[in-house]
Parts: sequence; C-alpha cells; structure tokens
Amino acid sequence: MSIHNKRGISSKFTIDILDIYCQRLDYLKLAIDQKWPELDNRRGVVFHQDNARGHMSIVTRQKLKELEWEVLMHPPYSPDLAPSDYHLFRSLQNFLSGKKW
Repeated sequence: MSIHNKRGISSKFTIDILDIYCQRLDYLKLAIDQKWPELDNRRGVVFHQDNARGHMSIVTRQKLKELEWEVLMHPPYSPDLAPSDYHLFRSLQNFLSGKKW
C-alpha cells in the first residue's frame, strides 16, 4: 500500500506488501502446525491461491518452496472461483439468510 502524490509515490508511507504476505504465510504455517501436527507425517499442506501479481512473485514462490507446500495453480482467466470468493459468498449468504425482498 502506498500514498500517491502529484510527484509520484511518497516512500515515507510505502509498505512492502510482499513482506507482509510472506509474514502471513509464516503465521499460517505456525497455526497449521499447532492445529494439525499430523500433517507433518503425511503429504503436507496443499496451498491454493489466485494469480494476483503478489502471489506470483519470485519472493512469494520462494517462501512457498521454503515452507515445502504443494501449490495448486489457478488457471488464468478461469471461470472457477478464486479461493477468496468462498469466504465472500458464505458471508453474503449468511447476511441475506431470512431477508425478504
């Protein structure tokens, strides 16, 4: 995330999104290890994400390789739902449940 001004980007407010994403992956790894320790003895984690630019970066791919997670690729321009859509539609379904139009 960055703050833009008329002359360009203000580096004072620039946050490295890839670092944050990789930190979140580390946090996810810790949570998975705590909740499902048996995954270490099995095949491990199968990770699915969409093709957002940050998800496809070298930094992110290196982090996923370091975590030793199998990555399922999301085909470009796929009509299938992105992983993030499942949460959205479930929340929308819960919000609309019982409402009359």
